[in-house]
Amino acid sequence: MAGGSLDYYFNRWWGIGVDFDYLVNNPKNTYPTENVIYSSFTVNQFHLMENYISRTFLGIGPNLRYKKNDKWNLELKLRGGISNIKGGYTMLDGTIPMVPTPMNIALNQHAGYDAKNIFSGKASLQYNYFITKSLGLHLGIYHINHFKVPELIDPSIGYSSSYYSFTNDEGANNLALEPKFRDKACNCNINSTGVYAGVTLRFPKKEKCTTCQLCNVCHKVHEPPMCAATCNTCGCKISVTAKDKLSGEVLDHTDVVLQRQDGTIVESGKTNSFGVVVFDNVSAGDYSVKGRLYSVNLQESKISQAEFDQCKANGGVIQKEILYTDDNFVLKGQVFECNTTKTIEGANIELSHLVSNTKKNTISSALGEYIFNISKNTAYSIKGNKDGYFSNEVEINTAAYDRTKSLFIKFEVCVDPCGKAIILNNINFNLDKSDILKSSEADLNYVVNLMKKNPKSR
Repeated sequence: MAGGSLDYYFNRWWGIGVDFDYLVNNPKNTYPTENVIYSSFTVNQFHLMENYISRTFLGIGPNLRYKKNDKWNLELKLRGGISNIKGGYTMLDGTIPMVPTPMNIALNQHAGYDAKNIFSGKASLQYNYFITKSLGLHLGIYHINHFKVPELIDPSIGYSSSYYSFTNDEGANNLALEPKFRDKACNCNINSTGVYAGVTLRFPKKEKCTTCQLCNVCHKVHEPPMCAATCNTCGCKISVTAKDKLSGEVLDHTDVVLQRQDGTIVESGKTNSFGVVVFDNVSAGDYSVKGRLYSVNLQESKISQAEFDQCKANGGVIQKEILYTDDNFVLKGQVFECNTTKTIEGANIELSHLVSNTKKNTISSALGEYIFNISKNTAYSIKGNKDGYFSNEVEINTAAYDRTKSLFIKFEVCVDPCGKAIILNNINFNLDKSDILKSSEADLNYVVNLMKKNPKSR
């Protein structure tokens, strides 16, 4: 079944609607095909033909609706209209194994329909549930009746239907010796009942505004309050949000500039902890909004003259978003004195690419902070160097981090002051031998590696 309904409600309860339906069914033969006896012969070699029957219906009629709230309602729809009905030819034949010549007989036959403009009636009960103000789902049950539908006359036999009547006697279906025919087409009723489901679109009636008037600022009719008066020299407030495209994180400390088409920078600033920077009283025009975070440019955004016109009319803010689209990571952290909360300023942080052995360096800030741009699915080592301190290398593999969850990898580096004793807890050997056990290798390798990386340490 396929179709649609267009409904209009005059009030909460009553409405009118138009339905269009297309229905396809297959006729079902119920004539027996087992133990069929004709004059002591068992009928065999049955052949069945069942052609589908199609119906189209167009109707109009009243609606009754029970509506408790805007989320759901229940509708009773009554329709009267016309239908076209076509198809439904059915034939069941079998073979009587007579000697010497078997005989084929039509056990049950109906010529079907080809009727147009048949008066029809339909009733349906439908439940609607709305997901949004305009979109919903529905589930319903229907009954449709077609009145006085004329049958076809089969031109090959001159009848609309024929069949052999039978009697059932202890499991045997004994056929009459002669078939029964209907040579005058029957104007009979056809009906069907079924269920259906689908999508509902609702177009709420726009309520008439009794307080609306022409606004002298935006030159549109709307309800009070009217738009605030503006001047041609006044500007608009522009709010820019910097975000990471992959993770959705807001990006603080992002450098943002507002640039005219000729390249002139008219505003600049840095985003706050919410990833936002605001420029006040910007004159109307066409602009580009550009951003840069840790030497990586963000995807820019455009502002048009039309957006300023709308901003002035509404007394609002032009809101724009710029996106960080690079799919690599930012390694961000601080340098501490080991086992303390003391940050180390001026430490030389060295980042090494383990495969290519290329190195990057940066100096920690007054708060001990450092930053590197690093590639995904890559292994690095990192350490800190400063006079009077030493540190060991630590490996970082970015393959262990999910770029869609965060742009940043936060990593702390610790350095030890020179002169501090290094305690080795796992130097093991047998009392009667001078050989150091294999379990001690990790601590000894740590010391060897530490001395290689910090040759000035004593």
